[in-house]
Amino acid sequence: HYYHGTVSGDFDAVVHAVSLVRVHNNAKAGLMVRDGVAKDAANVFQFRETDQGRGVLTEGHPYSGSSNAFSHTHPGSPKTGVWLYLGRQGGTYTCRWAKDEGGTPGWWSVPYQWNAPADSPLRTKTDLELGLAVTSHKGNSWTTAVFDNLQVGKWNVTGSLDVLGNGVVMGEAYALGTLGGVDPILGPVRWKIEKAVTTFDGGPGLLAEWFTNKTWSGDPAYVVMAPTINRNSYEYPGTPWTGDHNNFSVRYTGQIFIDHTGNYGFREEVDDRARLYIDLNHDGDFADLGETVLYNDNWNVHTSKVVNFTQTGWYDMMFLTSEGGGGDYARFKWDPTGGTAWSIVPQDVLRAKLVDLVELAGGVGNIGHPGPMSPGEFGLTLGPGEYDLTLTVEYMGRTGYAWGHFVVPEPMTCLMLGGGLVALARRRRRK
Repeated sequence: HYYHGTVSGDFDAVVHAVSLVRVHNNAKAGLMVRDGVAKDAANVFQFRETDQGRGVLTEGHPYSGSSNAFSHTHPGSPKTGVWLYLGRQGGTYTCRWAKDEGGTPGWWSVPYQWNAPADSPLRTKTDLELGLAVTSHKGNSWTTAVFDNLQVGKWNVTGSLDVLGNGVVMGEAYALGTLGGVDPILGPVRWKIEKAVTTFDGGPGLLAEWFTNKTWSGDPAYVVMAPTINRNSYEYPGTPWTGDHNNFSVRYTGQIFIDHTGNYGFREEVDDRARLYIDLNHDGDFADLGETVLYNDNWNVHTSKVVNFTQTGWYDMMFLTSEGGGGDYARFKWDPTGGTAWSIVPQDVLRAKLVDLVELAGGVGNIGHPGPMSPGEFGLTLGPGEYDLTLTVEYMGRTGYAWGHFVVPEPMTCLMLGGGLVALARRRRRK
């Protein structure tokens, strides 16, 4: 059963799936977009089930039924409501879910996306049918789904963040767009400000994140410590790996210690793809020239490179491996003399860099508006120190961010700087 209307172009849609009568574990209720109402129409379905609250985005193909594009589990039950989001941008469809918290959505899940094939009407057509779909999944049996707060339109969220010299945090967080194509909206939004705290408590070695795909995307299936990168055929240290041996990737992150200046040789021996990045100028990213040290997409052909270091100390690094079939191994090697006497990079020159986000403030409400920032809108004042801050803003399945590195000086430092500026001004007046 399908309650629907025509939607044109990109859209955002949200509904609160309040309840669903359990006549079968796979009874479903949720948001569906379709290429018409024929039974074989291509479709995308973001729904809740009665069995453990599982939500799945499916994509249907004409004459071949529907298949799961991906699945994700959200906390829910036949008696618990859950918020569902389905959006379109071009040929990309996104779904998310959120717990119900007193009649409003809590924090939304990570986004799950599916790209429609180039010849799919879900990509090529502008006008599609969008609405609420319900099935009992059991022949000759009825189920009942209850929805509320259905919203269809196009909206976005944004925020800004700054810190004054006295530690007062100021900025904005708001949502702006249309509902039903005509009505302006402005909040309320859910927001939080977090600071990044970096520690090296992980001990020697690197942080290894294992993914159930070949592209290091989405949430990792397992996160473990890897003393070194020396993985031989089908060995998955520290993980209960039972997945597809030919379809996974690993991201190793941390720091490497350089104990002398000059040339170092680095080598990857990986089947299949490998990447090595080193933050040579210590600016917090790997975007500068020369920081992509190794980049190899060729099977069983390994690469090496010499890097010249002008400073000693710890350097941020990231090593990526991807397995796509035909065997598996991954070895990260070096020659600290700049030659080709390769050996596994040892554990004692590697350390895991762990970054935790600590929430400093948060709330729900329309605390901002388009226009200039106002001091103290977040009600947060920071003490002296350095801060890496992130502002996260959410509204009905859409998320926006603002971030920055801020320094709050000691009060005496501010006074001394002020006094110095006054003295300089007085000397200039005398001249």
